[in-house]
Amino acid sequence: GFCAFEIPVSIDRARSVLSLPGGSDLLALERGTESVVIVEDTDGDGVPDSKRTVAQADSLNHGMALFDGYLYASSDTTVYRWPWDETTNSVVGNSTIVINNINADGNGGAPQGHTTRTLEFDSLGRFYVSVGSNENVDADSFRSRIRRFDI
Repeated sequence: GFCAFEIPVSIDRARSVLSLPGGSDLLALERGTESVVIVEDTDGDGVPDSKRTVAQADSLNHGMALFDGYLYASSDTTVYRWPWDETTNSVVGNSTIVINNINADGNGGAPQGHTTRTLEFDSLGRFYVSVGSNENVDADSFRSRIRRFDI
């Protein structure tokens, strides 16, 4: 069955949430702090009760993924990745920019239009980044697309 309850941890403008193996720990992208935080169960009762920052970068605002030993997170123009240690649920190195200048022309991208980027990997390891429309309805689909990358 499904069960929902409020956790006793404050997350500043959460936009993306990923469940980590084990079931009680979560990664969340905090828009308010431009960071990725882990919300974890430190007392073993199955409820996340503390928060720690695991990654930060300028303007992080939405997209987040874990794949093949890396944590990925995005701003409106950039996708970053950090080496990820799943045994400690921690970043173990510096960030690397893997995609930059996503619609950074001011016409249908940052700083105008929908600025969130959803990140996803398929079973072949191809990386997808969604870019929303400039307005709620665009005259054409040039900007509003799902883009695929081999990284």
